[in-house]
Amino acid sequence: MKALIMSMGLFVMTMGVALGLSYYVSFENLRYHSHFILKQALQETLYQLSETEIDQRSSLVMPYFTDNLQFRIPKGVTYTINLLGFKSDPLVVRIELSYTSDSTLQINHRIEETMIEVNNE
Repeated sequence: MKALIMSMGLFVMTMGVALGLSYYVSFENLRYHSHFILKQALQETLYQLSETEIDQRSSLVMPYFTDNLQFRIPKGVTYTINLLGFKSDPLVVRIELSYTSDSTLQINHRIEETMIEVNNE
């Protein structure tokens, strides 16, 4: 009887650790993927804005960014985009990306990223 109780306790503890680690892996995977797509979309947006006229950049930054981010968003994740800062010359864009997973784990996170145009002449 004592061995049965000890083995059940070990089983419950092992399952708890396994569930905790699976939550951690899921959270880190979503965090890394969101940060990666934010950087890619921001890079493409800066490249597109650098080829436009300086006076038109402020009106085009959010449409360009949402277009660049839209096709990278995985299914089951809801994103919110906020433009925190923008300067047209030199080109500086600061974006905040908040996301929530629609799975049973309900992962919420917020990422801020700033990218600056650098001229290499």
